[in-house]
This record gives sequence, C-alpha cells and structure tokens, in this order.
Amino acid sequence: MPLAAPLTSLPRVHALRAWLAVPLLACFVGLWAFAPRAHADGELLTVDQMQADAELVHRVLLESHPDPYRAAKPADTEAAWARLRTGIERPLTRREFRNLLDPVIAGYADGHTYLDIDFEAPDYKAYGAAGGRFFPFDVATIGDGLYVGASHGDAALPPGTRILAIDGRPADAVFADLVAASSGDSPANRRATAARLFPLLLWQRHPGGDGFALRVQRPGEAPESLQVPGIAQSAMEEALFGEKSIDAYELTPRVFVLELNRMQANDRMRQAVDEAMATLRDKHYPVFVLDMRRNGGGASVVGSWILRHVARQPFRYADRKDVRLSPWLAANNAHYREWVDGLKARHPVEGDRIVGRAGPEANEQPADDWTYDGEVYLLTSPRTYSSGFMLAQAFQCFDMGTVVGEAPGSHARLTGEPMQVRLPNSGIDAYVATAQYAPPCKGGDFMAPDVERVPTVADLVGGRDAALDYVRAMAGRGA
Repeated sequence: MPLAAPLTSLPRVHALRAWLAVPLLACFVGLWAFAPRAHADGELLTVDQMQADAELVHRVLLESHPDPYRAAKPADTEAAWARLRTGIERPLTRREFRNLLDPVIAGYADGHTYLDIDFEAPDYKAYGAAGGRFFPFDVATIGDGLYVGASHGDAALPPGTRILAIDGRPADAVFADLVAASSGDSPANRRATAARLFPLLLWQRHPGGDGFALRVQRPGEAPESLQVPGIAQSAMEEALFGEKSIDAYELTPRVFVLELNRMQANDRMRQAVDEAMATLRDKHYPVFVLDMRRNGGGASVVGSWILRHVARQPFRYADRKDVRLSPWLAANNAHYREWVDGLKARHPVEGDRIVGRAGPEANEQPADDWTYDGEVYLLTSPRTYSSGFMLAQAFQCFDMGTVVGEAPGSHARLTGEPMQVRLPNSGIDAYVATAQYAPPCKGGDFMAPDVERVPTVADLVGGRDAALDYVRAMAGRGA
C-alpha cells in the first residue's frame, strides 16, 4: 500500500514532515527475499518446524517493536512463550499451531501486532469449496452477555436474544477464548474485535458442522434449545466486511451525519468526502455528526479531508513518531529496508530508532476553503482504532466539538507501521508494529469520551442508538 499524501500538503494541519500521514491500518505487505511454501491444513507440522516458527516471530517482535511492554509485563509474555514451547509436543496442523500462537501474540495488547487473517489459507479455501458453513449471527457483547445483533441466511432470532451455549459449550467461555486470541490495545478493543469477527474466529478455534446447537433466551422469554443452520463462506464474508466505507445522511432536518467506516485514500473516497462536506455547507445544517464507531483505521490523510473544515485552529495527529530499527527486517523485508533507508535521509537516528518531531510551523487554510461554524459531535466506540483513533484524539485535543459514545480502542501512545513476517514452515503471516506515536496533548493511556453512552440490551432489543439519540435530543433543544 502506498503512503498517503504528506500532511504538509494539507491545510490546517501541524506538520510532522511527510511521514505522519501513513496508513496505520494493519495491511502492509512486506516483500520477502524468499517465498516459503504454503502449508496445507491436512499436512502436519513437525515439532521442530513449529518451534522454529515460534522462535522467529518471538525474536522479530522483541527486535522490531518500538515499545513491546507498553501494556504487557516481560515476565508474563516470556512465561507465555515458555508455555507455548512446552505445549508443542506432537505434530499439529497449521490451524492447530496458529491457535496456540494467537493468544501469545495477543498478550502484548497491541492491535498492530497480530497474526493475519489468511483468506488464502488452504484449510479456509478448502472448507468453503466443500460447502462448509459458518455461524449465522452478528453478535454484540453487553456486560457479561453475548447477544444476537442480526441474523443471516435461514436462521432468525430477534436482536437482543442472549446466546447461552453453542454446541454444548457455555457461550461466555467460548467468547472469552476468542477474546484471548484477539490482538487489541484495550480489553474493550479486544472484545469488540472478537465480536466483530465472531463467525470466522469461531470456525478457526472451535470448528463444528453445518449447523449449530444453541441454547438461547429470547427477550422476555424462557431459555430454549434449538438447532440453526449455518451460512456459506461468501455470505459470512459479506456479513463481516460488506458495510459501506462511507455513508452520509440527514438524521433530522437539523442534523447531518457522515459515517466513516474505512479510511481509504483514493479518488472515490475523496470525492465522497467532498460531496458530503459540500452538502453540510450548502444546506446549512446547524449540527454535524462524524460517526467513527466502526472505523478501524487506514490512511490518516482521509481524516484531514474532514477535520480541515471543522478545526478552529491548526491541529496535528502526534507530537513525535519513532520507528524502530530492526536488523532482521532490514535483511529480510525489502519494503521495510527501502522505507527505513528513505527515512534515515530525512530524520535523525537516536539509538535504535529514527525520530520525527512536530515542528512549530503550521499550514494555513487556503483562501478558497471554508470552515463549518455549527455544532460538531464525534461518535466513538472500542472499534475506533489506529488512524480512526488519531482523528478522534486530534478532535478532542484541539477542541473541535463533543465526543459521544464509548472510549476508542487505541492506546494514547499508539503503534503503527506493522511489517510482515512470514513464518517459513507454517506459512502463517505475522505482523509486528515498528512505529509508535506520541499524543498531541496530555492525558491518560486511553481517551475518554466527553459524554459516555454505552449500548444496553434494551437498546439492542428496541433498535435504538444511544449515541445518536443523545445528539438528536441536544439538537432538538436548539430548535
């Protein structure tokens, strides 16, 4: 993925040179000096092969991550690696090995350090080709419960139905296992990831048959047992990833909403953002809502296309960016090597990292640009992550409006620039963060919303949106 446009070319953005405006979404594809073979799930990895792969990712993580113990204790993570080595006692399939490795990587509490979802994996492709089925519900986690959000295929349960057991296993235990295997910065962020990817992760860690034996409790009714059919692989992928990247709509005659779910720096996204902001300007809506609750990141420049119109002062996304110098990545990942060589030519090297700092200069807004003068609300949730979080953090730090909802999922000292490490024996792609950002203002480890609105089971059952309902009520007072 190419770097986004430099922030120095954008109005109203404090310059941290060109390198701040890079995609933070975990999707870099490293270029390897060699290409290991793919490993079919039916084949067994030997104990030595798995030990070698585990040792490699462990080594690269410690050598390349800018702050591996930001949220983890060395004793805990090293104990997890020791348990993994001891637990590899016999040949395993690729998926079984991955299921052992996932919780160890997740123990670093960093959403940019993870094992990739491999849609080209032989076992996944073979399962889909054979007509394998997946869990047919979107799920929501509220309090200690797991609930149906939406139904797919021939399965039908009302929203707010509590899932008590899946194929004889307590649902809370199943979900806890998926959370433990999910990388993320905060506990809420890891839970949000496990809920969003529930059908896929359930298949990966607890594969079943074509249907699912459930124990459920519909709203206001007694618990019951039932069998529900699964959905095809294509339907599952559509349910998980089919939402619009961007959507703009009128909530009320006074409130205009821009929902930004992905930050893709391309011409189509730029046009959609520009059209939405032109509508906001031309129709003179007194209230603007930027909904980032399903935004997991992408290119930070996309956020600047919006914030340039709502900021009342120059803003920046970070005060400093550190990039860790990794000998192993420099020798084995061509993308990393070329990128770092370019950075060294423009920024100082301090110890084992390259450092970029925000300068005192600020870019001016072009004379033909415009600034929105109405009331602005930003909606966030634990899924608000990476570049989505950087937008939210700048919005709050530079007092652009009111943040409503739940705390975003990123740590204030968030990481980024994940680099690929393909494990040579299993063919699993691990990604390790190589950069870290210092926040543009002081605060705690996690950003808190100005107005907290946490969804409840009653909201789910009634189809209500607590955050938008708050904005609607506040806008109504100004009518």
